[in-house]
Amino acid sequence: MPYIGHSPTQAGSYIEVDDFGSSFNGSTVAFTLQVGGVNITPNQQNLLVMIDGVLQQPSDAFSVSGSTITFTEAPANGADLYCLLMGQSASIGNGTIGADELKISGDGTSGQLLKSDGDGTYSYLNQTSVTAGTATTLATARTINGVSFDGSANITVTADANTLSNTTLKSTVVNSSLTSVGTIGTGVWQGTAIASAYLDADTAHLSGTQTFSGAKTFTGGLTIDPSGDNYVTMTSGASDANLGFLFKNSSDAQKGFVLFDSDDSILTLDSDGVIRLDADGGQIQFLDGGTEIGVLENSSSDFVIESKVQDKDILFRGNDGGTGIELMRMNMSGANIGISTGNSIGAKLHVADNRSTAYSSTGEPAETIIAHNKNGTDNSGVNNYASLSFQVADGATSQGFLNYVRTGNNTGDFTFSQRTGSSSYAEAMRISSDGKIGVGHTTPQFGLTLAQGNTDKEAIGWEDASNTKRASIYTSTSDDFLTFNVAGGDRMKLGSNSSNWTLQLTGNSPYGMQITTTASNSSSHDMFVVKRGDGTKCFEIFGDGNVYGTNEFISDYGFRSRGTAGAAPSGDDHYNVPIKMVAYRKTVSSTDVSNGYIDFDTDIYRDNIISGITNHFGAAATNVNNIGYNPGYGHSLHFYAGGGCRLYFGGSVVQNDKMGIVLFFYGSTG
Repeated sequence: MPYIGHSPTQAGSYIEVDDFGSSFNGSTVAFTLQVGGVNITPNQQNLLVMIDGVLQQPSDAFSVSGSTITFTEAPANGADLYCLLMGQSASIGNGTIGADELKISGDGTSGQLLKSDGDGTYSYLNQTSVTAGTATTLATARTINGVSFDGSANITVTADANTLSNTTLKSTVVNSSLTSVGTIGTGVWQGTAIASAYLDADTAHLSGTQTFSGAKTFTGGLTIDPSGDNYVTMTSGASDANLGFLFKNSSDAQKGFVLFDSDDSILTLDSDGVIRLDADGGQIQFLDGGTEIGVLENSSSDFVIESKVQDKDILFRGNDGGTGIELMRMNMSGANIGISTGNSIGAKLHVADNRSTAYSSTGEPAETIIAHNKNGTDNSGVNNYASLSFQVADGATSQGFLNYVRTGNNTGDFTFSQRTGSSSYAEAMRISSDGKIGVGHTTPQFGLTLAQGNTDKEAIGWEDASNTKRASIYTSTSDDFLTFNVAGGDRMKLGSNSSNWTLQLTGNSPYGMQITTTASNSSSHDMFVVKRGDGTKCFEIFGDGNVYGTNEFISDYGFRSRGTAGAAPSGDDHYNVPIKMVAYRKTVSSTDVSNGYIDFDTDIYRDNIISGITNHFGAAATNVNNIGYNPGYGHSLHFYAGGGCRLYFGGSVVQNDKMGIVLFFYGSTG
């Protein structure tokens, strides 16, 4: 069709504004708006502006004055711009219609007027003397509604009596009076807005396919009621153009939009308030290519999140410092939950921690799981607690607890409690803040404190694989004994200072007590030691088999028993001196047989000898054993001043016989 001025844009369509993003430098805020190189003057509410994919809010992020858009903050250098004009009027240049725009064929002469030739063309009037400013009548009179009019006077249009009275239909006009409906075939409607009654669906004025170009405003709502499978179709004018619905309030301020990015196939739902999803069927479905992936569902007012693909998991992911992380995974195959575990879930609840800081018992805690009671502060008193509860049956009352109980400011104890009846609970064990453990005791005084209650109980016990008791250690409420029970019988007791004994051994075995040591057979290693209250040793058994008593010892030749010397002897009177004994035995060698004697190396002075006994054990069966001094054998003992003893043989003595002596003496060995 003909037009005035520049070629018009497609009025009513969404037009992409010329890219002015190349001028972004991080400091400039004002830029010129153009389409096809021609300045445009849009309403800022009709502009869709996106910088680096972020939609800019009119008035808040930018404003438009004439052809200039001004941003609140200067766009960054190199930022990506996308600007869309949603609806535009036809452009006629810069607002002034010049002579070039009004020219027809030829220039005519000065003062000539244009007249229509009736075939869409115009020509010049030869009547140059007639001007619009000076004419009082028409050259040729015309008829208006049957009334002649030449411009010399006003005319009055009289309505038919059965049609109009001013602007209102008379009451005599009925529906049957309107026999047909007119149509606008071509051209542009120049009148005021058509009342809604003229566009009612019942009149079918808009039947068939309708095309609306430019920006259209529908007040009172728009209802589309197709029959069958019909769609409201929006087609973009370019491959990268966006399509959508923009929502404004009465002040023309943008409040939200539905936008489809045709370039990236992204559908965006945006609101400056709340977005609600209300499904009366109780289910919101997520599909991929027609396959149901998951649902949000109302189940008896319970909010259900359900994965619909067999054996697939539900994942919770996020971003930490620019790195994507998986926070939690719900594994449908094993009905397990893993936190920071990835796909390696090893229990019904598996919490993983990848911290690399080495554990320090004196450093700050490195919590993996926290049971937190938010009531009170760290120094608000005692008895506040945090707890983990354990159950053994579905729906059962808690069976046991692990508690952390505050005992003072910045201190607390761990307690383990358990059910003792249908409605009763008792503390079974406690670890105090100072590192003590109490079993059945709430105030342990030792590293390990065992409380037995009001009856005799076996505090520590050992059983075999068949649950048969093998041994135990227990105390008694009636006395201060510590008893060791083995194979059902009390074998050893430790008494207190108030008892008649300190150690008691009971049994029917061949040995009342057996002591075994892995130390070398040496006098430097004690197997058994008895000391006085002042720490002085009074009895010892060494690894070499020697026994020491009262600061004396047994030599390599036998046993020596002696006590502490009393008063110094007077002459031959030694009644006040403890009598001591030592026994020796040696095997007779061939040299001893040739010499007729055998030597015993003793450290007993000759003057301390009280008496002696010789012993002769024959190696052959025919030899008679002799114990004690027997003159018939003629054995005799000789002692030397520097120590030592020689036994002379008398009688029949052969090689390998055993000769022994028993000496009784007093005083020291020197």
